Amino acid sequence: MLQASPAPTTAEGRSQEFRPVTGGPTQTSSAEALLITAYLLMWAILMGFLFATFRRQAAVDKRLGELERALPKRPDA
Repeated sequence: MLQASPAPTTAEGRSQEFRPVTGGPTQTSSAEALLITAYLLMWAILMGFLFATFRRQAAVDKRLGELERALPKRPDA
């Protein structure tokens, strides 16, 4: 039965110098642009949520006013 020799456990078998990766994907966006995009997206979602909340609250207020007008007035109140 043949066994493969184990990988070297010392630094002798590894490269000790920096070599940039070639042929891989290139970086297309900077971190600053991604951060700004993330913050803009978060603000847009927050503003949309607030807008929807105010619209729903206005609809509830309108419906509550209609129900109050529809109730008969009690003479003892």
